Amino acid sequence: MTRIEGIIPVRDMAGHLPKLLAPTLAQLADGDRVTVVDDGSGDDTAEVARSLGANVVQVPTNRGPYYARQLAASR
Repeated sequence: MTRIEGIIPVRDMAGHLPKLLAPTLAQLADGDRVTVVDDGSGDDTAEVARSLGANVVQVPTNRGPYYARQLAASR
């Protein structure tokens, strides 16, 4: 059972994700998770997020952070 889910909308942030996700993922308790929403990135954002252990939702074209957060929250 998921207790807390952090939803992080990003676009073209592959180079910054390790600094963002490493301390965030280190603080998770059992059942917690982090979902990165790749909002139409043109780089390797989704692959980097997956490799670091985050759940990933991909939006094929940029729709903005509000849409990205709502999409992830509705799943």
